Amino acid sequence: MWKKGSASRPHHHLKRRSQSRRRRLLSLLLLWVLQSLYVVAMTNHLLVLSTGQHVGKTTLSLGLVKTLQAKFQGTNKLVAYCKPVGQQHVPVGDNLRVDKDAYLFKEHFGLIQHYKDMSPVIFPDGFTRDFIDGKVTSQQLMDSIRAAHRNLYDQSDFVICEGTGHTGVGSICELNNAQVAAELKIDAVCVALGGLGSSFDQLAMNREMLKQNNVRLRGVVLNKVNPKKMDMIQDYYSRALKRWDVPLVGCIPDLKDLSCPTMADYAKLLKSDLISGTYASTVDIPLSQEPTRACLQARMPVCVISVARD
Repeated sequence: MWKKGSASRPHHHLKRRSQSRRRRLLSLLLLWVLQSLYVVAMTNHLLVLSTGQHVGKTTLSLGLVKTLQAKFQGTNKLVAYCKPVGQQHVPVGDNLRVDKDAYLFKEHFGLIQHYKDMSPVIFPDGFTRDFIDGKVTSQQLMDSIRAAHRNLYDQSDFVICEGTGHTGVGSICELNNAQVAAELKIDAVCVALGGLGSSFDQLAMNREMLKQNNVRLRGVVLNKVNPKKMDMIQDYYSRALKRWDVPLVGCIPDLKDLSCPTMADYAKLLKSDLISGTYASTVDIPLSQEPTRACLQARMPVCVISVARD
């Protein structure tokens, strides 16, 4: 029996509070995604690129697929996702490995397309050496990507393709993001980090590679923008982009609650129940470096999770 203020108090209301906060934050992102949809209004496939790794391609792709599914709800229209070239892969069946993002999108959104079309090419360890040794050709790889994209394009009403790393990744195999976009005749939207000088410099280098391959940049998205500088960044970045006639279609603020996992997240991941502490507690650990024991002890909230063992 539970007493008010006791450690054994049920935390269902706290879990709902945590989920409600996350829903509000996600709604903020989806509102921005809706504003960016006009970029893709005149086409039915789009390639999401970025100026580097961990900049926000998957975040944007998740938002686009979610919003398109909501837009198509109640109709027979289908959304598809494709990672033409993947690097980090997971097993999904007998003798089949796919990019981890393709697995995430198929399982999370319940996409019905085949894995082989969602992740046609992956670069496992040693792949670049095999390519240089002539064991595989860029034409073979591009043929696989082209066939997969054609299947998704014919079976779906909108295809979101996600690039790998920055625009030049894959160049050693003559299969970088710009070359893939040119082959598929697909326009691109690029995600850059919030900021001005260095952010724009990185964007300019990526845009040059798109230009060399005659790929149209339909818009730019800024991610992890300092909330206190949001208005200033939007103003100056938009004005800087006018020289290219490219719109700034959205800015995503750098909010702590979007990057810090909560104890509710850990409980869900471990398929467990929280028996002490609060579901809303966040774990504020820098993701750019491996946390030390002292860092974990200082930052980890006082919570206890019960994990059921098989």
